[in-house]
Amino acid sequence: MKPNFFQYAKNELSHDAFLCYVLSFLTDSVNEYRYPEEYSFSKFLLAKFFDKLKLKSVLIETIVIKQQFLSIDIL
Repeated sequence: MKPNFFQYAKNELSHDAFLCYVLSFLTDSVNEYRYPEEYSFSKFLLAKFFDKLKLKSVLIETIVIKQQFLSIDIL
């Protein structure tokens, strides 16, 4: 099933919801073929985050998105 932006924006549209929506395209490897543009953008955005943090060699096996977990906006 295609990730849905409104799954993350429950009460208001927010930056958190947008980031969760974008990154949700990386949670299922099949999305690379189902939604290639969204998948590519998600991968690009995540790479930019890692570049900002100066993390060069990070191996990601699984992505799980949690909102408002232990007072953390996006985990």
